[in-house]
Amino acid sequence: QMCVTRIFAGGTLIDVTGSGYEPSGRFFIGNKPLDKDEIGSLGIERLLTGAALCNNAALRPPSAAVPYWTVSGDPTEGALITAAQKAGISIDALKQTLPRIAQFPFERIRKRMTTVHEDNGKAVAYVKGAPVETLEFCTHINSKGFNTSDGSLMKLTPEDRRSILEENDLMASRGLRVLAIAAKSVPHAKSYNIGETEQELWFLGLVAMIDPPRPEVKEAVAACSGAGIKIVVATGDYGLTAKAVAEEIGLDHGIRIITGEELAGLGNAALKELLKNGSAIFARVAPKDKLRVVACLQENGEVVAVTGDGVNDAPALKKADIGIAMGLRGSDVAKESAEIILADDNFASIVDAIKEGRAVYANIKKFVTYIFASNIPEIIPFIAFVIFKIPLPLTVMQILAVDLGTDLFPALALGVEPPE
Repeated sequence: QMCVTRIFAGGTLIDVTGSGYEPSGRFFIGNKPLDKDEIGSLGIERLLTGAALCNNAALRPPSAAVPYWTVSGDPTEGALITAAQKAGISIDALKQTLPRIAQFPFERIRKRMTTVHEDNGKAVAYVKGAPVETLEFCTHINSKGFNTSDGSLMKLTPEDRRSILEENDLMASRGLRVLAIAAKSVPHAKSYNIGETEQELWFLGLVAMIDPPRPEVKEAVAACSGAGIKIVVATGDYGLTAKAVAEEIGLDHGIRIITGEELAGLGNAALKELLKNGSAIFARVAPKDKLRVVACLQENGEVVAVTGDGVNDAPALKKADIGIAMGLRGSDVAKESAEIILADDNFASIVDAIKEGRAVYANIKKFVTYIFASNIPEIIPFIAFVIFKIPLPLTVMQILAVDLGTDLFPALALGVEPPE
């Protein structure tokens, strides 16, 4: 469950309390709680308004069937709506006041999503996306509230950019997933061009959220290490975020991070050699990069399982020896491309399945080995009796009785041996 824990707006760092998708929590600067007026004056309201409008998720309140708050749609977008409601923003009223008139969906290449909304006969565009890529298209910074004629809209200086990127890296290094929110007034029109709409944006701030690993994942990762299974992380997330999460779940400290750009500059021979050395983290990767990593692992003689949930994961899921799609949040395309659907979206379940599968395989080997070991000494004397015309010492019924005691029950016992 994603949850917004920190906001950077107006040059100020704000902590957000609460957990999960329940829209209850407060905003703090240090130990000082913020009231409604301060939330507006610091630009938090404008920031979270953009985050809530550039959004396709919805919150579902507790019910008899599910006694807690849940999200319909993307968990990241659900966390943004939760934070907006904590700030006192009514999502339904907001969507009526600022109805959506255009949308440019999130793309892995752009790393941004943009929506355009009608605003009292005018129009405003809201953008959310990866901080580094979004900041490139920002020329101004909106440090306060909705009114841009009060001097709150200022030129974005190199010092501002450096400060924003430093804050982004600091939050990412703590395992937080960071998004930038930006806005821009645009002319009211029948259609909009993505290139023009996403130019000269006003930077509103950063929203950092945590996607905590499940407690059992660290133990599952350790089990993989002991079982000779290598884990390769390939993610669209920022490199520092990926590294922090990897270290939190027990992947090797000092593990190398390779960005999508670095990966593009690596030849196949160099990539294969890198993958032979153990675990790796590939950050900011495109779908074709995941496919290439899978192909190189297979060329190294590895049996490859790939987990994924999105449409962009489908090529890698299809290419892998075993494609594992997420059952809860996986797209239909991912599920159709995979051999296995993971019902609970839990990495530890995969490790448990491997453990069980290896136990079954090992027990079959024990069973078969035992049958051959016990039957060959039985059959050799009878072959000798046939060849040398020696009378049979045992009748057929006696042989079956011996087999019942020496083969059937011991073999059944071997078949239910616990994993070693």
